[in-house]
Amino acid sequence: MAENPFKDVRVLDLSMFWAGATCGQILADLGMEVIKIESCSHPDPDRIVTQGLLYLHNELGDKPWNRGMLHLRRNRNKLGITLDLSSSEGRRIFFKLARISDIVVENFRRGVLERLGIDYPVLKEINPLIILVSLSSQGETGPEREYGSNAEILAFLSGLRSVSDYPDEVGLFTATNIPDPLAGTVAAGLALSALRYRSRTGRGLHIVLSQRELLTACIGDIIMDYSMNRRIPAPMGNTHPFYAPHGVYKCRGEDRWIAIAVRNEKEWLALCKLMGNPELSGNPDFATPLKRWLNRDKLDNIITNWTSLHDAKELMRTLQKNGVPASALFSPSELLRDEHLQKRGFWEKVNDPRPGFGTYICKGRSFGLSRMPMKTYRRAPDLGEHNYYVYKELLGLSDEEIRNLEEMGVIGEIPDPAVMERIPKNLPKKRSI
Repeated sequence: MAENPFKDVRVLDLSMFWAGATCGQILADLGMEVIKIESCSHPDPDRIVTQGLLYLHNELGDKPWNRGMLHLRRNRNKLGITLDLSSSEGRRIFFKLARISDIVVENFRRGVLERLGIDYPVLKEINPLIILVSLSSQGETGPEREYGSNAEILAFLSGLRSVSDYPDEVGLFTATNIPDPLAGTVAAGLALSALRYRSRTGRGLHIVLSQRELLTACIGDIIMDYSMNRRIPAPMGNTHPFYAPHGVYKCRGEDRWIAIAVRNEKEWLALCKLMGNPELSGNPDFATPLKRWLNRDKLDNIITNWTSLHDAKELMRTLQKNGVPASALFSPSELLRDEHLQKRGFWEKVNDPRPGFGTYICKGRSFGLSRMPMKTYRRAPDLGEHNYYVYKELLGLSDEEIRNLEEMGVIGEIPDPAVMERIPKNLPKKRSI
C-alpha cells in the first residue's frame, strides 16, 4: 500500500450544514487531519434538529447535541474543537492554528469572515501558503453576494426548478438536495488542485465556489437554447426533450415503479421484443424516434399496461440484461439491503463505544482509490472533544491556559443555555420506512 501523501496536510473546517461538511469529509477520508471548529454559542446546526427528527436511535441521551444523525454522517474522520471566533482571544487562537495549517474550509454568508476579521487577506498575512476554500451561495462579488440559501433556494435561483417539475406543479419543494453534496464534492477537488498549485508555485490562494453558478451550469444546454433560439422549455415531468419512451411506469404491487429510458433504435427494438410485442416497432405511430416522441402519451399507456404485470426489480434486471436502461424505484430500506451496494462496501457499520450509541450505519464513498483504500477510522466528534489535543499538543498551551479559555467561554464542551433551549424535550415516534 502506498504511503498516504496527505497525512501531513492539516485542514481547519469552519463549515456548517452539508456542503462545506462534505468537502471536509472527503479531505478527511483522504487522510488529511481535518479539525472541525464550532463554538458553544453556535454549534453546527446539524447537531440539533429542533423538530425532534434525526437523532440516533430516536433517543436524546444525556448529550443530545452529540447524537444528531446529520452530524454523525457528515463529519466522520474529523477531529472536533470549540472556539469562539467572535472574541479577540478566540481569533488569536485561530491565527495560531492558521499558521500551522494548510487549508481552511468555510461556507458562511459572504461578509461574515470580514466581520470576524479572519478573511483571506488577513489569513494570507499570517500564513502566505494558506488555501481558503469558500463555498458561497452567490459568489464573492456582485449585488447578491451576501444572500443566504439552502438547497431548494439554490434550485430556484439557478433556474433548475423551472424545468424539473411536472407541468401542473411548477416550483414545488422536493426532498432532493443536489446542490450541497455536489458543491462539497467539487470543492474538495478544487482544494486538491490548490495543493498542487501551491507545490508548484509556492503560493496559497483563495477559492470561491458559487453554488448558484455551479447549479446553473447543469442546465447549460437549456440556457444556450434560449440565447440562440429564444425557446423556453416547459417543465416536462419524467419525459425527455427527445427520447421516447422515457418515463416512470407503475409495476405490480402497491407504490412500485420502474424508470425506463430508450435512447436509440437498438434499445427500442429490444424493449418491443421483451414486451412480447415486436410488431409495435412497425406501428406507424412509433416507427421513428420523432413519431415515438410526438405520440409518447399513447406509448406510455401501452408500456404501463405491460409493466403493471411485473415485479419492478425483476423487470429492471431483465431490461438491463437485454440492453435497455431501467431501474426500479428503491426505498431507503431497500438501499440498505441492496446486494450491489453491500458488495461494493458502500455502507459502513460504525461500532461506537460511547454509552447509548452502539452500532449504526453510515454511507460510504462514491469513489475509490486503487493504491490508497479509504475507510472510516474515526467517528464524528463530540462537541469540543479534541480541545486538549489541539490546544495542548498542537499549539503548546498549558493546562492553566486551557482552563482560562474554558472559564472565559472561548472553548468548552457543552452548548450555551440559549442553544440548549432549542433541543426538543421529546421525540416523535419512530417512522416506518
